[in-house]
Amino acid sequence: MIQATLSGLVNGSLFALIAIGFNLTFMVNRTVNFAHGQWVALGSLLAFTCLVQWQLPLLMTFIGSASALGIMGIALERMGVRPLLGHSLSLGFIMSTLAIGIMLENLALLYWGTTALYVPSPLGEARMSVLGAGIYPQELLILGATALVLSGLAILYKVTKLGLSLRATAENADVAALMGVNTRWTIASAYGIAGLMAGIAGVLVAPVTGALATAGSHLGLKAFAIAIVGGLDSIGGTLVAGLLLGVAEQYIALYISPGLKDVLVFSLVIAVLMLRPFGLLGALDDEKV
Repeated sequence: MIQATLSGLVNGSLFALIAIGFNLTFMVNRTVNFAHGQWVALGSLLAFTCLVQWQLPLLMTFIGSASALGIMGIALERMGVRPLLGHSLSLGFIMSTLAIGIMLENLALLYWGTTALYVPSPLGEARMSVLGAGIYPQELLILGATALVLSGLAILYKVTKLGLSLRATAENADVAALMGVNTRWTIASAYGIAGLMAGIAGVLVAPVTGALATAGSHLGLKAFAIAIVGGLDSIGGTLVAGLLLGVAEQYIALYISPGLKDVLVFSLVIAVLMLRPFGLLGALDDEKV
């Protein structure tokens, strides 16, 4: 049971890191990047290129992947989302980001191929014992990196000018603009930060699952489900939902059947949303929808 709990926390923290990218963009302008999963998959492929082909250090790989995906996030908002938000009910961004995700996946298939690429953990494969359960160095890296990134995000939101702009825009973009906040740049920055986090998540997931161009759909769907369960306007809720669903998934695999874990987890998602339509810690009201 300790092993299942530990594995669930590792998986849950990783998916929460991915899912928070949906929170960041939704909170500032009520849009999400439906290519976010493909962003993560691209991050894992960049990890393969940097770590295996170019033999770069892990830190440089993190910086390179995060920077590339962050720039792509800003570009996506400027060219694939903003022009399609002509009015409050515009849903063009959904098709736009989905289409961009498909295009990105196919370009990745052309360059990296259709098979999963092995990415060895830079920290080695020796298993360690924690509370009687086995854990790999890569899993410790996932937990540590997730904690570090989320701590950095919390500091950014609370003490920086950009964080103040993000919070003000999320509260009321029109009022924020009247107060001198550059809301367009703030929204683009949210997409950039989401892309940066996708790049980091891609590097973290690569040694666990391998780097695969077609992995984006599964990663994105599960992360989006976690964001919805936690509350699209609640980063804390998404973190809680990720950890809970990660542990639940491992318990289902251990005590019921590994083949049923996705079925039962998504059934649990539906049940939660029937009871809490805005998520576990979501605080949406009619005026914000």
